Amino acid sequence: MLGLDLQCSDTPLPPVSAGHRRWSGHIALSGDWRGAVAVACLEPMARTAAAAMFGMELEAATAAEIQDAIGELANIVGGQAKMVLGGSCALGLPVVIEGDVFEATVPHSRLVVTLHFRCDGHPVDVVILGADPRGGAPADGVHFSEN
Repeated sequence: MLGLDLQCSDTPLPPVSAGHRRWSGHIALSGDWRGAVAVACLEPMARTAAAAMFGMELEAATAAEIQDAIGELANIVGGQAKMVLGGSCALGLPVVIEGDVFEATVPHSRLVVTLHFRCDGHPVDVVILGADPRGGAPADGVHFSEN
């Protein structure tokens, strides 16, 4: 959709690196299959996505445009997951987290897969979570954190 070169990679998104903030978009899936999808990258990739999406120079992308781009990427990846899963499945609204230190939890979930990519030379991770049918305490689930 963005016309960017995307390749599979064996290298995960690095921990927070000096000078580059992390951006991640999360979207819930509900229906016959319940879970969530997260797309995470560092600021250079987030700016690249915003610039491609809105047809602008990298430096011109505002925080709001970057947030919109990352939310839309989560929506696109969530939509693709929804098509693969089949059945009745709906997407929630995307949530975008920007920052160097955060923790987000998806209660009652389990990791299904983490996929690593490089897009225009920048690392991008996609995480797919599934609802854990065992339930558990509210604190159980998959945690996204960056310190």
